[in-house]
Amino acid sequence: MKRLVYILAALLMSLPAISQESSPAAGVVFEHGPFTEVMAKAVKNKKGPKLIFMDCYTTWCGPCKFMTNTIFPMQSVGDFMNKNFVNVKYDMEKGEGIELAKKYNVKAYPTFLILDLNGNEVNRIVGSSQDGDSFIKRVKQAMDPSNSPAAKKNAYMQDKSQETAAAYMKSLEDSYLMADLKTFATEYFSTLKPMEKYSPENWKYVSMLIEDPESDSYKSFMNEKQIADKYLSKTIVDKSISSILMNYTLRYVSGRLKSADTTKVLSIISDINLLENNSESLPYFVKIANLYSNRSYAEIVALLNVSELMRMSEQDRYYLEMIVSSVKGVDKAKIGEYFKAKSEYLMKQSESAKTQSEKFLK
Repeated sequence: MKRLVYILAALLMSLPAISQESSPAAGVVFEHGPFTEVMAKAVKNKKGPKLIFMDCYTTWCGPCKFMTNTIFPMQSVGDFMNKNFVNVKYDMEKGEGIELAKKYNVKAYPTFLILDLNGNEVNRIVGSSQDGDSFIKRVKQAMDPSNSPAAKKNAYMQDKSQETAAAYMKSLEDSYLMADLKTFATEYFSTLKPMEKYSPENWKYVSMLIEDPESDSYKSFMNEKQIADKYLSKTIVDKSISSILMNYTLRYVSGRLKSADTTKVLSIISDINLLENNSESLPYFVKIANLYSNRSYAEIVALLNVSELMRMSEQDRYYLEMIVSSVKGVDKAKIGEYFKAKSEYLMKQSESAKTQSEKFLK
């Protein structure tokens, strides 16, 4: 009888542990249904929460999946989010999500909206977080209306200082409100002296405005490039322009510049020749653009010469391989032959190195 009592006592003592281990982790609880119903539930909450958290995601978005599978199931995240929000999530490419994406101007994924009871945006967070603590920290900051782009804009309108302008631009950038950022930056920089405009702090936003070489902003910048070189350094400026023109060339030779004026495009790409750079691949972009304009596809592929390209740095070789492989109309089989020859070359180099190492290790 005593033995039976001991067994029953042991079983009873183990029950809480078994129950705790078998119960799922308490993560973020998301509501389901039309957004109007979600708002109605938030309004009915007498003691709170009085804010709505909306996860704007898509099925193809990797960071969205990471948040769903890794961050949202965390108990610490669930405890914080469930206490402070009525949580909801919508696929921005399906059903009601399509209209919500338009309404809230969601352009990047994941975007997390913090809304009031009437569905008005308080703030937003763009991009995933690597861990639960950093996500909670970002949410706490976004819950404070003073950190929103609207508040930063209001602060700028009060005194229009460089500090408040920089804070407003950063808030727009963090929220991925790029159209608003470009509009404000264009107007703001027009009021600055060159020394102020071409400061290291502002260059990131200036270079953003000139990323389209066909734009008036790019043309205006090139007319005063020497001024930017003076205040920033030619090295810094040319590095940014190189990146812009390489991307533009890539768009041209891949056929993504629809109804392109060839003469105009080649003139823009030729700006590469004015840049100071240590890249061996950059001059090839001008050459390839000209060959593409004449549909000289065989000559373009011929640039993929293993013995010559192996003398380049790995990065320069990658850029040249990338642009040649992207040219619309080239013989893909010929490109395949190059990569096969490259593979054989590298294999021989590896075997040679192995032989040498074995020789000295004997």
